[in-house]
Amino acid sequence: AFRDVEDALFAVTSRRARRAALAEQSSALEAALVLARDRYAEGEASYLEVLDVERARLAAALELAGARRDELDAAVSLFRALGGGWGGAEPASS
Repeated sequence: AFRDVEDALFAVTSRRARRAALAEQSSALEAALVLARDRYAEGEASYLEVLDVERARLAAALELAGARRDELDAAVSLFRALGGGWGGAEPASS
């Protein structure tokens, strides 16, 4: 049981770190998209460059959503390893 808790806690920690890194990447790509659009508007870049950055931003957003899901799955596993569950006794009525 202790090993299960330890493994689940490690999973939560590592998945939280991965999600944070992907969130930073996503933010950086948002900024890059703004710059690419500005460069296109000023005639300094082709629209293909804008589309390339947009594609990368969308891919990062999908990866971030998956990382959020993985982090929540790990949190549920930790909760269960600690003895929690979804069912249980109904509260006593007064």
